[in-house]
Amino acid sequence: MFNTERVPVKVYRWDDEGAPKVLPAEGDIKTILKACLVTGYGENENRKEPLGWEILFENGNDACFRSKHDKSTKWALGVHGNVEYGGCNVVALKNPVSAKKGEIEVAWESGRRKFAYANYNGLDRQSQIKWVVVGHERTFLLVILNGYYSTICPHLYFGDFPSLAAADSNNCILSFVGAERYLSNGTNSVYNLIVRDYKGDEAVSANYSFKSMGSNVVNYPNPITMGFCADDIYLSEGESNQIKLRGLLAGLWITMELMPGSDELEFGKIYHNLDGTEGEWMYFRGFNARGFLINLKEWEI
Repeated sequence: MFNTERVPVKVYRWDDEGAPKVLPAEGDIKTILKACLVTGYGENENRKEPLGWEILFENGNDACFRSKHDKSTKWALGVHGNVEYGGCNVVALKNPVSAKKGEIEVAWESGRRKFAYANYNGLDRQSQIKWVVVGHERTFLLVILNGYYSTICPHLYFGDFPSLAAADSNNCILSFVGAERYLSNGTNSVYNLIVRDYKGDEAVSANYSFKSMGSNVVNYPNPITMGFCADDIYLSEGESNQIKLRGLLAGLWITMELMPGSDELEFGKIYHNLDGTEGEWMYFRGFNARGFLINLKEWEI
């Protein structure tokens, strides 16, 4: 259905030798992304090269990141400011002039545009952020694994995705978990913005589509499998009675069960050979208590 290729991804972790040791403070997300996307980190045999993105603008704790790949849509991600309980403002930018502004700006309305990673009671400003970044030259995913920050793992996904639209030059998505007041109970929404709809006219909110119904799913462990089932996430445009499939959220699977907290199933647990290959997958608990698995070897694009 999708005309894609599989590209290898790189994995960056807070516990790598030479990786940034980041505390919750303004500029934390910018520091992590700059190291993984632009500069790399570590020395000699511990050196990890960056994903090969560029910083177009940088001012203090604000920065604007863009893929340098020749097939990239050339939309950029701006991160700026901070969130009271950890995080930053995020915006997708076309032809940016700063980390906040560009020829076109795509962001959620004020109050929901923030990528936040802790609830009111869970943030410990003296504890190191347990971050993981996985991605390639055109797309990446950042996940925060600190179980005591919240009952889920806030995540930020940005970049190009496999699209069904013909000659699609705007197949770029900004997806993140926000609204820190709900992080304690796992009921957050995930905010998905495709920078332009399939006609190329305006930004559009995207929905996740997958094989299980969005509600009335069983709790983990599934009584049939005694574990979990997981499958691809598709991106759709439109209301519930006019859903149009737009593309694939590459690199991620979603579970068909409601998943437990980190005390029962560790955030960041690595699974091997889930799909009959030699692949590796990292588990985390996402919005509305659904589980997610990140492919640590290769993504489609």
